Amino acid sequence: MKKEEVNHYITLCRDDADIFLWVDDVSVGAGEWGKYFWNSNPICLEIGTGMGNFFSEECSHHPEKNYIGMDIRYKRVYNAAEKSRQKWASNFAIIKEFAQEIGDVFAEWELSEVYVFFPDPWARKKKQLKNRLFQREFLDLLARCLKSWGKLIYKTDHEEYFRSTLDLFREHEAFDITVESYDYEKELDVFDKQNMTEFEHMFRSEQGNIHYTQIVRK
Repeated sequence: MKKEEVNHYITLCRDDADIFLWVDDVSVGAGEWGKYFWNSNPICLEIGTGMGNFFSEECSHHPEKNYIGMDIRYKRVYNAAEKSRQKWASNFAIIKEFAQEIGDVFAEWELSEVYVFFPDPWARKKKQLKNRLFQREFLDLLARCLKSWGKLIYKTDHEEYFRSTLDLFREHEAFDITVESYDYEKELDVFDKQNMTEFEHMFRSEQGNIHYTQIVRK
């Protein structure tokens, strides 16, 4: 992305009332998101909104829930907010921040659902594995922030990352794996062709299997 384009999106994000830049800019404290949305509806978090395709569809189709998106890139953050507004959604907020900071954004048992779709597997070099999102420390944060029987929905096209992630959840005392599929479009009835991320569109066009799991907080 060109430098002037990056600066353009920085300005757009700073002027956008639906976007928080970094944890320190969030105007409500952990545990107070109900006050922000003026209701007690369930709170759903998407980690890595991408360009906002899935996020905006969820917001517009489920006004009975509140949605918070997290991504680290200005352009993605802005597009997720703008697409949601174009669909007349108002039940959302976007935070430009690393997912590892969720412990500073949400209180215990504040989240009902978490979506993580196609995170970077960091698989090109062995030393990159430490950069993966799914590690024991992050699972501990999820366990604290998710309500009892709250769920994580996770998709990836990277089989090794999928298997290693499931192993982490199996070893963690706070979670149960309730759905596990290595080709969910063919095996499960949860596939929604009308509501996919741009990454899923790309991977399906390459005819690769998409792996899917639902994991429940005990």
